[in-house]
Amino acid sequence: MNRIILLLVTLLGFGNIAYSQNTSNPIFERDAETTGYRGFVELGYTLGVGDYSMGRAEFLTSHGYQLSPYLFLGAGTGVHYYHTNGADDFVIPVFMDFRANILKGANVPFIGFKAGYTFGLRYPYEDGMGTYIAPTAGIKFMTSAKRSVYLSLGYTLQYGGYFGFSDKVEFGGFSMKIGYEF
Repeated sequence: MNRIILLLVTLLGFGNIAYSQNTSNPIFERDAETTGYRGFVELGYTLGVGDYSMGRAEFLTSHGYQLSPYLFLGAGTGVHYYHTNGADDFVIPVFMDFRANILKGANVPFIGFKAGYTFGLRYPYEDGMGTYIAPTAGIKFMTSAKRSVYLSLGYTLQYGGYFGFSDKVEFGGFSMKIGYEF
């Protein structure tokens, strides 16, 4: 009886080892399918910090070319809604988007960098805001070879003229985003 139990345990153990060697899962075979068009849609919130700590809700989309399994370069736009400290304003960032995947696999850590300009839609921003910079780091949860859901943390920095100040004002803050890659 002990020999039968030992044999069953051994066979079950080898079965798990053999199964763990299976690499036919398309999530892990990203090399052949990762170049070409790629799009991102993300929702987030930036918690304002500093002298002009203005929080804002964000919706962004970027589209471009996946150069390799690790590098993406594209352009994007979106809308930011400022709603704290008495603000009720919308601005539109237009930016270049660079992303780098650190590893391959089912859970992929990445870093990203957006840089561009933000346009205001109404007073006091209607003459334009200024420079837009947003470095991020996050993790993607692959749902297929070309699709993922991701979470990221970063810092968003915008410069802008506000209520007629002659110098640009810094609107910085820590950002949290959830997104979908396709």
